[in-house]
Amino acid sequence: MRRRAAALAALCVLAAACSPPGRETVLPDIPDELPPATTTIATPEPVCQLGFGTGKGVEVLEVVAGVPAEAVLAPGDVVVAVDGRAVTDSTQLVSAIQSKSIGDTISVDVEREDREFTGDVELVEHTDTPGTPMAGISIRTAVDLVAPDELATVAAATIGGSTARVVQLAGRLFALDPLEGQWEPIADRPPEGAWAAAAGAVYTIEDADPDTLVEVASAGRLDLAPGNWNTRWVLGSVGSDVLLLAERTEGDTLEAGLLAVDPATGEIHWDWLPGMSGTGLPLVPVLSVADPTQSRVLVGLTELAGDGAESTALTLVVLEASGDIAEVTTPADGAIPEGSIAVGWHDAGMVALLPPEQDRVILWDVDTGAIDEVAVPRLSSATDLVPVGDGHHFIMETATGLDLVAPETVRPLAVDCTVDRISALGYGSG
Repeated sequence: MRRRAAALAALCVLAAACSPPGRETVLPDIPDELPPATTTIATPEPVCQLGFGTGKGVEVLEVVAGVPAEAVLAPGDVVVAVDGRAVTDSTQLVSAIQSKSIGDTISVDVEREDREFTGDVELVEHTDTPGTPMAGISIRTAVDLVAPDELATVAAATIGGSTARVVQLAGRLFALDPLEGQWEPIADRPPEGAWAAAAGAVYTIEDADPDTLVEVASAGRLDLAPGNWNTRWVLGSVGSDVLLLAERTEGDTLEAGLLAVDPATGEIHWDWLPGMSGTGLPLVPVLSVADPTQSRVLVGLTELAGDGAESTALTLVVLEASGDIAEVTTPADGAIPEGSIAVGWHDAGMVALLPPEQDRVILWDVDTGAIDEVAVPRLSSATDLVPVGDGHHFIMETATGLDLVAPETVRPLAVDCTVDRISALGYGSG
């Protein structure tokens, strides 16, 4: 800096010497005191990373102020053993704590940045559950994090099974096995319109040619023959069939229905027309979610007003995979709060719903009509919630990515990623 200042001074002297004679040189006012120099350091943008595997320890997220654990643990620590026994996920640490009594001490082996140490943590009474012990820490399962472009560097996985999903994030499509923490790239560019996963592939309808079904990864095209139906967009799937929203005009009446299409042949296996609402307005399918066995599909219907606007209220119907109405038992009046939102199948016979307060998950047994509830950790921070379908876990979307959650565990699936969509069940079917 000193050498550059000298060069600038010499340049100014040279310029003055070359000025025309008689021209007065006016110098700017120089303040007596100069403000201190400041340096702005740009904060790097977070990099999207995918959680890989089922766990390699327990990450500490927060420590409650004032508890004994505060002297031992800090956010970012990874607990790898408790009382000499290895722990790979948060469930194991929770179980170890619950096996103790208030006032007991647990020994924890901890990894912190580039060092390892062992410490003793005294357990205190749980603030929410009197009589039970807690360490006073917020935790989640620690996993390996891999950038989407680096998936090829980890063990290759072919995603399948009844709980497989397709996720659109970071401008790409990926298949996800949430229970095993496995990811597989599908397509570098997601389709612009609606899409659905079925039998190991992703399908969409072209806006320019709505009678053409496109398989996204291969760009394979299949001409449809929907008869007097006009296909609009892909709504979901059941079994190996893709479910399309379609419409037709009968006389002066606009009707909307579902078409079940074989994506291999283009054959229409069945169509289903929901008909009219109690107020005489056409019902339009806007939600389609198959159960984990692919034997039934939950369909959400909304009223279509005369101006083409859709109502926000949903009527739920369960169809068999054949397109017939399934026999279900509705819950007692008032058992499900008004305004609750269906989020999918918790297992083969139970539909999960979120009440307006979004403080718990309501479970409706469609065969018996029974209602149950389940607590989900950090539900208040969720922007979306999708049941995995195994009767235990949920995929929770937050402002910073995806987590796999259950009443006693949290495991990151994607960190610092912008998630655009999570598909319904169906990718692993067929």
